[in-house]
Order: sequence, then structure tokens, then C-alpha cells
Amino acid sequence: MGPHRRLLLDSLLLGVAGTLIAQFFMWLLGVAKVVLLYKLAGYAPTDLAPDGKLIPEVIGPHGLWLIPLVTTFGGLLSGLVLYGLAPDAEGLGTNAVVKAFHRTGGFLRAHVPPMKILAAAITIGSGGSAGRE
Repeated sequence: MGPHRRLLLDSLLLGVAGTLIAQFFMWLLGVAKVVLLYKLAGYAPTDLAPDGKLIPEVIGPHGLWLIPLVTTFGGLLSGLVLYGLAPDAEGLGTNAVVKAFHRTGGFLRAHVPPMKILAAAITIGSGGSAGRE
């Protein structure tokens, strides 16, 4: 197999893997949002429907005062996931990748990315200060 075919195959496999992981993250983020914000706090933020129409904000019977509690709970849960299950996954994901590239020959422990994905979904899904990008 020539170098160009190998590059094309690697690009295709990485593209498919990246797409599947991104879709999984978006699904996990939706589950976290429903469980943490909607079920626990009774809150659904304004959103867009698949047909492009605006879905109005829904505030539960307890008002908005539960949102800070749910966000705090999400932060604590995210911290427990990272520090309890993967203590080497602490900090920013970008820093871990750069450190792995420069110091360990690109080696990143296999459990780190899934734990980072789970912690990010919990943080964002509970209303934490982060973005899915």
C-alpha cells in the first residue's frame, strides 16, 4: 500500500471515528441535560426544534432556585468522576494532549478520553460554565 493510500485510509478512519465520538457526546449531553436540568430542576432552556422553530423556555413549579443546586451537584459529580475514576485526567483536555505529545511520545492512557467526555457532558448538561465545542 502506497503512502498516499495509507494517508487516505487513516484520514477516513479518523473522520469516521471522530464523527461517531462527537455524535455519542451530543447524545450523552442530551441525556445529562434531561436528567439534571429538566428532571431535577424542572427547567428546560429555550432551544431550537429540528424543524427550526423556537421551543420556549420551561420553568418548573419550584422556579429557578434549583438551577444553582443542580449546577453545583453536576460540578461535584463531574469532579468525582475525574478524581475518583481517572485522577490523571484532571485539568484541561488540550493540556493533557500537548503534554502527552511532548513528554510521553504521544501516549495517552485509554481511560482518560472517555472520562473527560463523561465529565464534560455532566458539567454542561447540569448548566455548568462550558461549551460543547
